[in-house]
Amino acid sequence: MNNRGYGFATLHTVAEARSLLDPHISKISHTTQISVDQALHRHLAEDILAPVDRPSSRRAAMDGYAILAEDTYGASESHPVQLDVLGELGLDQSSDLVLRSGKAVRVSTGVRLPDSVTGVIRFEDTEDLGDRVEIYTSVVVGKNIAEVGEDVQKGTLVFHKDTLIQPWDIALLSSLNITKIQVYNKPQVGILSTGDELISFHSDPVNGQINDANLPAITSWLHYQGCDVVYSKQVGDDPEVIKTNIKAMLTKVDLVITTGGTAMGSRDFLAGVIGEIGTLLVHGIAIRPGKPVALGVLEQRVPIISLPGYPLAALLNYHLFVSYILEKWTQRRGLLSVKTTVTLKDKIASKVGSRDFVRLKADEDGAALIRISGAGILSSLTNADYLLEIPEDVEGYNAGAKVEVFTLRFL
Repeated sequence: MNNRGYGFATLHTVAEARSLLDPHISKISHTTQISVDQALHRHLAEDILAPVDRPSSRRAAMDGYAILAEDTYGASESHPVQLDVLGELGLDQSSDLVLRSGKAVRVSTGVRLPDSVTGVIRFEDTEDLGDRVEIYTSVVVGKNIAEVGEDVQKGTLVFHKDTLIQPWDIALLSSLNITKIQVYNKPQVGILSTGDELISFHSDPVNGQINDANLPAITSWLHYQGCDVVYSKQVGDDPEVIKTNIKAMLTKVDLVITTGGTAMGSRDFLAGVIGEIGTLLVHGIAIRPGKPVALGVLEQRVPIISLPGYPLAALLNYHLFVSYILEKWTQRRGLLSVKTTVTLKDKIASKVGSRDFVRLKADEDGAALIRISGAGILSSLTNADYLLEIPEDVEGYNAGAKVEVFTLRFL
């Protein structure tokens, strides 16, 4: 068995391939409950309503003196106002103090305030005279007071279902004493790296063996986009072994990724395997490098993306198709998502009808073409600063052109 009958008779554009893939990208519906402190970059599976007011009582928003605001009117450096200090309210006190004109009480940030208090003046705007305080500026009613529900009112919608939780969202949830939330499960992904020549990256190669760069790389890319890798294996170019492993992961995964075996050689079986156990949607994309990619669907529910074996070609097709799926599921940006604009130092040719990816190196005058190329030249990517994606309808760029590029080195 090989890919005969599954050749590159028709090279699909990226847009065409994605349109064939789209009907098979179902939303992940399974959910789980997790602790709020573990919720970073998880998708809410429920609306969140505030269970309490925030703040839950009137509180001092500054360290200073609780006062009647009107007592400070007209106060200035040249005409200070003096008030009697009655003492200090503690954080654990529930005061029924009725503050009267001409009086003040020391407070710290967060202290609950009696209803009679109409303002708080900062320590910085006063001078402590012992049992009296001298005030050098006026405050308006409500100044430096956090009113009940000022931040969030009980019963209001705090977060919509499908919100991607960010660090500041965790702070708000925690402040509302929400400790558990319902989120969608992370995408469960299986990886199968194929090739008789491959050995683990832990092993020392002999007799033409090659360390598998794809399996650890793709695993890291998937983790970066918020996935769980639940099946991961390296196998040789044996179609029956490949089929057995793909079938074994189907009950566990939302997505299958394979590498290698996608071209037209005597040991390239992936397109045929997909067509035998599922539906082959695409075999061959009009891109350079990375043409030999296969896209399909298994059991009418699990997309399978079969990437070329060359690591650079695998990365580009991961960007075009795997990240395309995962961004719909996780809203997490892909590896190639940060863009900038550069000036080209060199003329760059491109073939109309094919989407080209060109590696560029930054220097003081712009961005220069890295002339060592090819899908197997990993160093052309690790030495590059930018990746230029040339659309199918563009016949290259002249030197001096300003172009938008992907930044390859970012935090």
